[in-house]
Amino acid sequence: MVKGAEDFRYQIWPVNETHLWIERFGNQIAPMPHWRAVKANFVATVALSRNLYPINGLKSENLVTSALHGGASQPEKLKYQIQRSKQTRSNSTDNTISLVGEDSVENDVDEEEHGTEDGPIPGIRASSCEMAQSQPHVEGLMEGEEFAITGMIPESTILDTILQVVQVLHQLSIYRIEVPRPIHVRILQTIQKSDSEQLTTSLDTRWSDGSTWVRILEMGSCASIRATVLNMVEYMGAWAWFDEQCQHAKATVYTKKGRLVDRRGGASYVLDMLQQHQTGATTPEKWISGVGPVTVRAIRDTANCDGKTTQLRKRIINQLHRGQKLSKLVKAVGLGILLGPKIWDYTKMSWKQFDALIEMIQSDHRKMNLYKVLSPQVEQLVHQGLPDLHAFYNDLESEKLIPASQVNQLRMEYVLDSDALPDAQLDAAVDQLIQLIGSKVLNNLPDKNSSVSVNGSAEISCTIFEQLRPGTWMSDEIIMAAMETIDKPAFVRHGLSIPLDKIDRHGQMWAIERPFTGWAKKMASYRRDTEEAGSLVYFCPINHQNNHYSLLEINERERKIRHFDSLAGKDRHDRVSSLIKKEFAGLRYSYEEATTPQQTDNWSCGTRVIWNLKRLANGLPIGIWDTVHDSNRMALEIVDGLTACVEDGRVIKYRD
Repeated sequence: MVKGAEDFRYQIWPVNETHLWIERFGNQIAPMPHWRAVKANFVATVALSRNLYPINGLKSENLVTSALHGGASQPEKLKYQIQRSKQTRSNSTDNTISLVGEDSVENDVDEEEHGTEDGPIPGIRASSCEMAQSQPHVEGLMEGEEFAITGMIPESTILDTILQVVQVLHQLSIYRIEVPRPIHVRILQTIQKSDSEQLTTSLDTRWSDGSTWVRILEMGSCASIRATVLNMVEYMGAWAWFDEQCQHAKATVYTKKGRLVDRRGGASYVLDMLQQHQTGATTPEKWISGVGPVTVRAIRDTANCDGKTTQLRKRIINQLHRGQKLSKLVKAVGLGILLGPKIWDYTKMSWKQFDALIEMIQSDHRKMNLYKVLSPQVEQLVHQGLPDLHAFYNDLESEKLIPASQVNQLRMEYVLDSDALPDAQLDAAVDQLIQLIGSKVLNNLPDKNSSVSVNGSAEISCTIFEQLRPGTWMSDEIIMAAMETIDKPAFVRHGLSIPLDKIDRHGQMWAIERPFTGWAKKMASYRRDTEEAGSLVYFCPINHQNNHYSLLEINERERKIRHFDSLAGKDRHDRVSSLIKKEFAGLRYSYEEATTPQQTDNWSCGTRVIWNLKRLANGLPIGIWDTVHDSNRMALEIVDGLTACVEDGRVIKYRD
């Protein structure tokens, strides 16, 4: 055994730390969290292309614009700047996903021949097993260029860079979690079913606005971005660990000639040890009575050694090179560079180009200030899982990186769910919807005698669309109309609101003894009609004393009943719980007062029932108790869905 090896193994290489780094990067060709997100996003994309959730007549350009920008019209000046940004950006077709590194297997191989700032990385060479292959260049490694990058990456203007960064921060703020796994399970189950099994309802009534699918795809894209940033942090940590181990090896590990190893020898030793732990290629020992432990020479499978071991070493070297370059870049420019739109392109430069890049950035005081104000955003993303978009806007203003007018345009364009939507903007959207119904459906302005059908619904008076305005309480009819437009899996059913109370002719309100009797019969009818389609999930609004709505879910798949109340209170909880236990006792399902974001006004309960149903029906989260959602912005989403329904001919005149 090499002199000093035991000291190295037990004093500077704790097993738990070694395994930590092996698990983080030892098995990867590309970052695993990133590729999981990409694969999940691909599954959702396939489902969308196959029209698994019906979106007949969907206008994709309107859909994407509405979903990404909250239905708000884009300021003309900023629109021009965004288009200009797209034109000047190289090799990028999606500016919101440009941060994600799509590294190929070829890159994994080529990066083994990178150099450090002082030349090639000492010790990054072939193991004894790799030497069996004819690779005479591996021993010394190539100096100079590492990739066929013919020139520096075209540099964006400061406004281009800020636009791209804001888009990334906006996505990370809006989509805080990955797409839930049950969604992917449902998609695969739907793909595997025959067409006859999928069509449990009439195809003509299965239209939806498709905005939920855009949300799913955006969540998948955002998960890739978040995972990529965390991967870069991992690479830097792995490089710092590797560099420290090499320094320690130089002081503790000796060559066969009894001399301390140099940097190259130390690095090679650390890599050999890392591979040994990963592959389990330890030298076996056997105890012989009267002799003691005897080392048994293992007969290696040459083919397996040449393949698996070589690829493992190249993967590790590739990721260490990434960590080395990222560490140098962060030290020179700041942590905020990790959110830069071209970060992966930077890591693929030659060292000569890389050093020139650093000098160029350092000479641009505005970009240095940009990466300085981005550093807290990276820290918050790592610590809390999401950045602070509003703080970034404030920093842009305080540092005067762009004019205040452009910062305000960004604030209007890239908003969060909690940002207040002006009443005038919601009113304008409602006016547009009513005018569209008049021109496209009625051929006249709607009045109190006009009625329509929304996506196959029953008759609806056109006057109810006025209930979409700010501060207006919704009735059963508008809730039903909005529910007809949302994306729903084939196993989801919804019904009209169920009143828990009735008002007699004298205006006296009385509690209904068994309010869910009719809904239970309707559920039984749904179950008979779709007996071969598997378990169903039922949703229905609940009307409390004619002044508040909540949402009830009865889930046959999970054998659970959940109540979602945006104005939760003990009295209402006790009453609903008691009625459920009495009327659905035969199901033997568990009951839960589910976590629901709370309203702070006295009118948005109906809006929130629709908004919650749209997400819950598709397995998407709605938030926790203290999650803030602006009521006007939620109502605007409903208006956008109804507008898309009118534009695609799914709203028709009920009678001539």
